[in-house]
Amino acid sequence: MKFNKALLLHNPNAGNKEIQFLRLNFTLNLLRRLGLDIIVEHTGAEEYSSRFSDRDILIVFGGDGTLHHLLPEASDWGIPVLLLPGGTTNVLVQELNMPYFLVENLMKLQNCRIRKMYLGSVDGRPFHLMASAGVDGHIISNVPSNLKKFLGVLAFGVTAITRGPEYEMKPFEIDSSGFSGEVTMAVISNSSSYGKFFRIAPRASLFTPDLDVCLFTSDSIVRLGRLLCDSITGNHLNHEDVIYYKTDRLTLKGAQDLPIQADGEIISRGSCEFGLYDRTLNIVCPE
Repeated sequence: MKFNKALLLHNPNAGNKEIQFLRLNFTLNLLRRLGLDIIVEHTGAEEYSSRFSDRDILIVFGGDGTLHHLLPEASDWGIPVLLLPGGTTNVLVQELNMPYFLVENLMKLQNCRIRKMYLGSVDGRPFHLMASAGVDGHIISNVPSNLKKFLGVLAFGVTAITRGPEYEMKPFEIDSSGFSGEVTMAVISNSSSYGKFFRIAPRASLFTPDLDVCLFTSDSIVRLGRLLCDSITGNHLNHEDVIYYKTDRLTLKGAQDLPIQADGEIISRGSCEFGLYDRTLNIVCPE
């Protein structure tokens, strides 16, 4: 065991409450049997680092959205962060090749390594997975919370089918070192995984100081849907209406109602600046 004192932050609103309550209690029992001194707190407060300065690991029990909101303080604090799958999609757990099942995941604490994970930023706010503008933001903003809790990641697919066709494909401007021009959807990614099944930025890495950009220029929602389906295997990169490159800075200018999301959360509309965040995250990974 490399750690002695942990702060475990739990998001009570992530996933199915009844299931997560059982998983949380199982997690606490197992960690304590492994000899870890644990303090448990709900997310939503601030200044964890000053209130719990004696802790040597931060355990986040929640989903990607939970970690997203903790990024500013966690990256400032600098102690290792372990993410346990307790949310809807848990993409980072998948990206790090961490076991989804809690017993296997927690056992990794006894044989793990800590890696420096780079973060992207939107108007100075950090994200760890990806950010995007276009139809996916429209879908995310229209997923009913009760459907998300009941169906999990499938709620996004249902909403894409029912609400996606109504989205108006308005072009917006991109300005960066790799491309300047108009597109209809932009994904700025720090990870190769997008959602549970898609690989829109298959060459991206959490551990390199750059962002992978995937731009779509088609003005057809049907065509875009086909390209996104192709991204499950990475074949979307073979089409002429898809542009892919790496950068460390990108400016986006769109209409005031253009939805912009980061890590599955709507964070802005209209225009914004993307780049690399000025701090990194020390993330716990398998050996």
